[in-house]
Amino acid sequence: MCGYLVFVYTKEWCMKDCFDLANYFLVRNQNEGCGDVMTSTKLQRLVYYAQVFALSLLGKPLFNEKVEASPDGPVVHALKLRYRYYKNEPLPVPPVKIDMSKFTPDEAAILDKVHRIYGQYSGWKLHEMARSEHEDQELQQKKDASQSNAFMLTDTMTRWHKSELSQFAQRH
Repeated sequence: MCGYLVFVYTKEWCMKDCFDLANYFLVRNQNEGCGDVMTSTKLQRLVYYAQVFALSLLGKPLFNEKVEASPDGPVVHALKLRYRYYKNEPLPVPPVKIDMSKFTPDEAAILDKVHRIYGQYSGWKLHEMARSEHEDQELQQKKDASQSNAFMLTDTMTRWHKSELSQFAQRH
């Protein structure tokens, strides 16, 4: 009976984390050799855009880690810690095969779309794009009472990106 319950809930229990997305983008960037080298900045933005697309199009996040507002734009703290020593150097490609069974077909399509759209840009260009979105749309959250800069993507951000995504889809 216990094994049955674990089997039933395994899909939800094993939600992807930000590293699953990071590995996808690192491997895909190397395999296709597209765009600029994968730096920490570029990886942060690709993971951020994948999360935004998922929230906007699917109504649910791809991972639970928080996206933080920082002077350099949105970052996932766990990724920042893992790749903190690389600065603007190319990131190593993980020696693992990406398990695409972790992703639903819709999620895989989002990862593919984010890579096709944004993978061609340098980390610096993506940095500027993400920062201007926050400044222009006033989406960066106010610091809470504890002065933390952590925030989760909000309905406001999701609504704005839905509008942007529909306009983008018409152009591409």
